[in-house]
Amino acid sequence: MIIIGLSGKAQSGKSTAASYIALHLHGKYDKQVQVIGFADHLKTMASTIFGWDGQKGETGRFLLQKIGETYRAKKPSYWIDNVEIWTELHPEMGALIIPDVRYLNEAEWLTTTMREKGHQTALWRVDMAGYEGLQGNRGKHASETDLDNWDFTGYISAPKGSLERLYTVTTLAVDSFLEQP
Repeated sequence: MIIIGLSGKAQSGKSTAASYIALHLHGKYDKQVQVIGFADHLKTMASTIFGWDGQKGETGRFLLQKIGETYRAKKPSYWIDNVEIWTELHPEMGALIIPDVRYLNEAEWLTTTMREKGHQTALWRVDMAGYEGLQGNRGKHASETDLDNWDFTGYISAPKGSLERLYTVTTLAVDSFLEQP
């Protein structure tokens, strides 16, 4: 299975890039593709248990960060385990895109553990030039800074608001990744 993880600051274009990767892998390479975030289960919990409305304003992001921290404190691999179980249940899937790799243990799981299990993996940093990320305490949270010094497999960068350029650099990254020896 191809597993591509995306990292970047909040609202940097990770979800959009994940959609473009999925479309390209399916259209050009005829791969069955699933996009699953480490935080998907967290968001379901926040909505079901706490009535979160899906908005990532100050209150919503605070709620998500607190729930995530609570579970990570009890079991650091909690969110990773949900995604790994999915990969084991769906070996027929051609590709998995994870649009929210935010922590060192998530990056290590993707680039080391899953590669050792025979998956073709990449971890790319997504950046929208001209966007600085969250401000204040939310921007200093570990989920925003833990991978600031990571040595990424590649980078996807486009000017803020340039979806056409983001699509182009994303599809070029996919082609380069899949066509390397």
